[in-house]
Amino acid sequence: MKLIQNIYYRISSNVIIAALSFIASVVVIRTFGAEIVGTIAYYMSIFSVITCICDLGLSNAFIKFTADEKIEENALIFAYLSLKTILVATYFLLGASVIVYFDDVDQKLMLIFFVTFFIRSAFKEPFFKMRMAKRDFKTISLVELISNSIIFIYTITVCLFFQNIYLLSLKLLLIYIIEILVISIIIFREKKLIFKFPDWQVIKKYINFSLPFALTTFISSLVANIDKLIIGNMIGMKELGFYDIAKRLFAPVELLIKPISTTLYPEVLKRMVSKQDFFYTEFREIVHTLTSIAGIITICMFFLSYPIVTIVYGQENLRAAFILVFFSGICIAKFFLKPYHHIIHGLELQYIYPYLTVASSLIRISGYLLLIPIVILDIQIGAIAIPIVNTLTWFFPAGVVIWSKIRKKYNKTHIFETITKIFIPLFVVLFAGYQFNYHIYFFYFGLIAFIMMQIHLKIITKSKLTFIFQPILSVYNKLT
Repeated sequence: MKLIQNIYYRISSNVIIAALSFIASVVVIRTFGAEIVGTIAYYMSIFSVITCICDLGLSNAFIKFTADEKIEENALIFAYLSLKTILVATYFLLGASVIVYFDDVDQKLMLIFFVTFFIRSAFKEPFFKMRMAKRDFKTISLVELISNSIIFIYTITVCLFFQNIYLLSLKLLLIYIIEILVISIIIFREKKLIFKFPDWQVIKKYINFSLPFALTTFISSLVANIDKLIIGNMIGMKELGFYDIAKRLFAPVELLIKPISTTLYPEVLKRMVSKQDFFYTEFREIVHTLTSIAGIITICMFFLSYPIVTIVYGQENLRAAFILVFFSGICIAKFFLKPYHHIIHGLELQYIYPYLTVASSLIRISGYLLLIPIVILDIQIGAIAIPIVNTLTWFFPAGVVIWSKIRKKYNKTHIFETITKIFIPLFVVLFAGYQFNYHIYFFYFGLIAFIMMQIHLKIITKSKLTFIFQPILSVYNKLT
């Protein structure tokens, strides 16, 4: 029940945040244009790459040890903060060096995003991880909702009255500052932390657990942010602007994936310990349900991308819709594979991640550089290469290796069931839609057909719907 409540808290706040962000993005793009949006995204990505060093698996270790409840809480917190301080100090030195070294760029934008990512890494992340480790997603959702609501008003004001790129770039910094102030008040009013010097044994435990994640976290973050730098340098800021618009439209899906994944992580760890048959029962249902949700979202993306971009952003930005369609592959990969990653963490097989990360990253970067400049039938692949390559690397080599490790433990992976019950019906609907050029009028038929197939195959059942909507039903019952 707590898992579903946490997911509801995250999804509810994220839906509102996504709505505010969507409205703001429309105003921003209509006001500044795709090229300015691409320029901001380019400068942000510079410090997004550098900030990769600010975690290196510490957060995973902190949540893991808190879930185990074998170490005193204050010892965990101050050991985590001491290691975090070292990493943030390293970022500060590297970021300052970058600003000094690159003197032929916009120094104001560089400084704004340098400070922005410093504040996020030094203050926001530790506070939020403390609440996440305690599974207090209600507080996290409330804080994010308050900060994003305030910044929504700020963004609209900048667009309507100032139209200044530097004021627009400050919004992310202001979001982090507001979130830090609000959540720090909540934490210190709730419980006063008793300072104690970090215990070396606890620090050593962090390092031992985090070390396999360190390279993985660094390279994954690097690859996740380097796409914009490559697009900006190889094609230009306008294509980067179209790519950024596509990512903005994909953001609501990411906001759905992230709360499900983050709330699922501690729950999977706990249930793996408490329930011996968890993998064969509840976990299987989790994989099927999430993949089915991904199928529904994918159908929506194929049919609705062009109408939404045309109506909201205008014909001049229609290239973004073409890019957005290919993000559906990432949606499927994440919903399908995220639960398996949690199982790997629970089995403490994280030593495989450095190898997987290096291999996947080499494939990704090589794929970007190879595909982005290619022109097929007078159509430049450009930014489309990013979601295509990213989707493929989720499945190979990462997915193949993870499934092989899980099969050795459980003699089962649930892959064949997922393919026959979800992926094949999804392919049938998308192929039929292709015959009708993904016309909007065929959308309703395709969506209903897919859902009916899922009901017939018992992926969607009354008991699952009752479980998922239990919080809403309990409120309804109280009111009636």
